Amino acid sequence: MTVNYATGFPANPSGARFSRLTSDLRDSLTTLQTEVVTGLASDPGAALRGRTSEVHQLEANLATLARQQESITAIEGELETEQAALASIRRTTQQFLGSIETVATANTSTSRAVLAETARNTVDAIASTLNSRFAGRALFAGNETDGPATLTGEEIIATVTGAITGATDLETEVRAFFSDPGGLFETSIYLGGTADNGATEIAEDRFIEPRLRADATMFRELLSEATILAIKAGDGVSLLTPNAAEELRANANVMRESLSTLEIQVGMLGIDQQTVASAKRDNIEERVRLEISVSDLIGRDQAEVATSLEATQTALETLFLSYSRTQQLSLTRYL
Repeated sequence: MTVNYATGFPANPSGARFSRLTSDLRDSLTTLQTEVVTGLASDPGAALRGRTSEVHQLEANLATLARQQESITAIEGELETEQAALASIRRTTQQFLGSIETVATANTSTSRAVLAETARNTVDAIASTLNSRFAGRALFAGNETDGPATLTGEEIIATVTGAITGATDLETEVRAFFSDPGGLFETSIYLGGTADNGATEIAEDRFIEPRLRADATMFRELLSEATILAIKAGDGVSLLTPNAAEELRANANVMRESLSTLEIQVGMLGIDQQTVASAKRDNIEERVRLEISVSDLIGRDQAEVATSLEATQTALETLFLSYSRTQQLSLTRYL
């Protein structure tokens, strides 16, 4: 076989040989183009030279980090939703406290009517917030996440009203309904689970524990006091007694104490959010570090690949020119 030393190819390549040579060069071109895009060797096994176990471990660690990142994203959204829920309950309660003080200061038929409506709205708003959902799951229902955490506000008031018929001490009995183990709240009003969901792993040995359920004492007390005042302000007589102002302020004080507990929970959620944010940063940094390590093992030097790519393209063009001159082909006829 005669070789054209200017091109490095056979001087008179046969059609079959020409096809084989062009096919080989095109395969090399495709491989190099892929390596330019990915930055990785097309044959990782050859590039590793027996260090496959290192890459497998790195990839396993990256998979773990990816799973933890999914958990971080989910718990991040849950905590934000819970914070928003607590903020909503706080605003609702503070507005209600203003209505209570208005009646305690100026007890009129109009202010009592406003208080009755505001109390019903408060029960409804708190219950609605406690039934908040995230990613299709109830947030405040413990380990029973499919359904609501509580009855609606209207249902709560109706349930309590039906249970206190004939009660001699309305406030004591309603508070017992909400606070007693096995009482009306636990059997009829709270619909969630009695256990928490499991902790969420956000990094190795770092977990976020669930904090809030709708059956927490602070929520029971807020619902209890608002329900009491919805009933008392709505019956037309209970707030006409000489000590009505004192009783109203006692109701308000119970709610303020519950708000203080709520503020502590807001702070605890804030700590959890900081922990998640820190884990998120660490996760990103570690993934970058591991990806660089993988690239160091099976990566290709981009300058080297680019040089090889250019040389292969030149070789393919040169081969075609050599063959076309011999066979007197045009590019159009060849294609």
